[in-house]
Amino acid sequence: METRTEPAFEWVGGDPALDFNNTVSWYPEGLANERLTSYDALVEWARGAGLVSDPEPLLARARRHPAAAAAALAAALELRRVLHDVLSAAAHGRKPDPARLRAFNESLAEGLARLELGVGRSGFRWDWKGASADLGSPLWPVARAAALLLTSDERPLLKDCANANCGWLFVDRSRRGNRRWCAMSGCGNRAKARRFYQRSRARAGRPAATRSRGRRRPPA
Repeated sequence: METRTEPAFEWVGGDPALDFNNTVSWYPEGLANERLTSYDALVEWARGAGLVSDPEPLLARARRHPAAAAAALAAALELRRVLHDVLSAAAHGRKPDPARLRAFNESLAEGLARLELGVGRSGFRWDWKGASADLGSPLWPVARAAALLLTSDERPLLKDCANANCGWLFVDRSRRGNRRWCAMSGCGNRAKARRFYQRSRARAGRPAATRSRGRRRPPA
């Protein structure tokens, strides 16, 4: 039996909120290449994004409460849809849909209500109160990151991938500010290959006289 492998997480957005958006492909006709296929996958993403330092308490709680874990995953996918609409609007200089913005603010308020000041070895820090006991806690820093990005000086650098079948978002910190693709290793290389194929087809379709025009004839 063939074993199906889920696409790996990629960290190309330059911000946790954007990397959260980039856990699925946003095709015009629907979603594809889903990476958040389970609650465990959501926690694994949050760990990789640096938002969860110790995933085991959440994973253990999810095993004890599978229905609650399924609900938390559904909430994560809904927040991702809301964030995509709000962030994509910002990337194109548009105002977000008011209903989507209200939904985002509800998620933001839920997380910020758990934010408190803590003390670590090197000084003060922000902590999330009760995070290890709440299956929805991986979403709290995601919403906060999105709000911080949208109100920062980097908001004008927010872009979406030039590939219409991608929908991934990123902060364009390139020197010239001309980044077009979420990653050259993915959409960028596919676009280059597509252009090369189209040029090759165009050259192959031209008459022989046209193709040979301009070539130097060999000496007699």
